[in-house]
Amino acid sequence: MGLDVGIHRFADLWLIPSRARAQRFVVAIEVFSPHNVYMDESRQDKYGIPIFSVTAYVSTFEAFIALEQEWKQALDHKGYDVFHATDFMARYDLAAQWPNPERDNFIDRLAYIASEHTTFGLACSIRESDYNDSFREIPELRKHWKDPFGFCLYTCLTMLLHLEQSSRATLQKPLYVLFDNKPEFQGTAHRIFNDIKQASDPRGLILGDFAFGKKENIRALQAADLLTYESTRQLIERQHHGIALEMHRVVKILLRKQNVMIARITSELLQEFVKFAREARALAKRLKR
Repeated sequence: MGLDVGIHRFADLWLIPSRARAQRFVVAIEVFSPHNVYMDESRQDKYGIPIFSVTAYVSTFEAFIALEQEWKQALDHKGYDVFHATDFMARYDLAAQWPNPERDNFIDRLAYIASEHTTFGLACSIRESDYNDSFREIPELRKHWKDPFGFCLYTCLTMLLHLEQSSRATLQKPLYVLFDNKPEFQGTAHRIFNDIKQASDPRGLILGDFAFGKKENIRALQAADLLTYESTRQLIERQHHGIALEMHRVVKILLRKQNVMIARITSELLQEFVKFAREARALAKRLKR
């Protein structure tokens, strides 16, 4: 897939002419109903704690079409074009002067829409300092992932590979992954995806394709953006104020179906990963002799 692809890209795969899609597209969805995966990233450093995150929403075509329609209605009702969680929270957009109750009602509605029409959510967050400290002595991994975003993407894709087993759910496969457009990250992201697919899913039975799209065109990416922002903010607040901090209202809405799996990568987990990587590297060297 190329850039800026979305739901209608799959109509192309089914060879449905553009003029006939309005009549035939829903039927095709009911027959095939494969899942899609929409991913986004976030970096926040409130309180001087830089944290990187990648999240993903998984759902069916039918559900994502419903999400797109309801999300658009919610934005149109308030005069929005594109929702960016960071701009909204920082009051950099048209909602800056809204009274707090109006802002709360708006963001709650978006959170309910995202939660209602998604089958699963996946998230991975890591502190920049933990990433740097843990992989300082394994430069090949740091080069492979490029930065903490790469490690978070690797983790989310690994979770995606084992999603059926961990959730005991049946997904329609292969899964097609669409990531928010980040030109500087595309090469690294494609390499990570292709390496995981070649190593763990060479026949493409689980992972289909990986592409980039723009939030301006695809509202499911805006929903993933909301999940990324809120899950990262919650982690930062808890690390600053303590684990006893009550979960934020919007996060409760996003997690209300208990279908979001969040990987909190602690320094202890990273040390275990580094130990495994070193042992694997030593084994590979012995096998080459």
